[in-house]
Amino acid sequence: MKQTRRQIFTSILITVAMFASAVALSAAPLFEDSFEEAKQKAKAENKPLIVIFSATWCPPCQIMKRAVYPSPEVEPFHDQFVWAYLDADQSENQTLMMKYGVQGIPHIALHNSNGLITTQLRGAMGPDQFALELSKAISPSE
Repeated sequence: MKQTRRQIFTSILITVAMFASAVALSAAPLFEDSFEEAKQKAKAENKPLIVIFSATWCPPCQIMKRAVYPSPEVEPFHDQFVWAYLDADQSENQTLMMKYGVQGIPHIALHNSNGLITTQLRGAMGPDQFALELSKAISPSE
């Protein structure tokens, strides 16, 4: 009877640990849904800004949201940037989209800590490629 309880307890611990690991790996960065709030936060924290134009109906956008931004490759950059995730269908984002020259989504603009646009990425990409772009944005001289 003790062996059975121990096995059950061990199985429960393993299941909880696996679930916790899966949750940890699937955590996305903290997304702001307002450009102005994200811009102010980036300035206050002296961090670079990522502005992502996306939509719920856009399959590549949703794949990036589920598989790229929370990926282990991109996770180290979550706290190094302020992230703005903006819906391309919302009227308050239309002027901003024109400013950035958005013609298709996903469209991602990387700003340095001074607020200047350093890179604009168009279209979907994998975790490795996106992490490389973030790395270049953090250390542009390398």
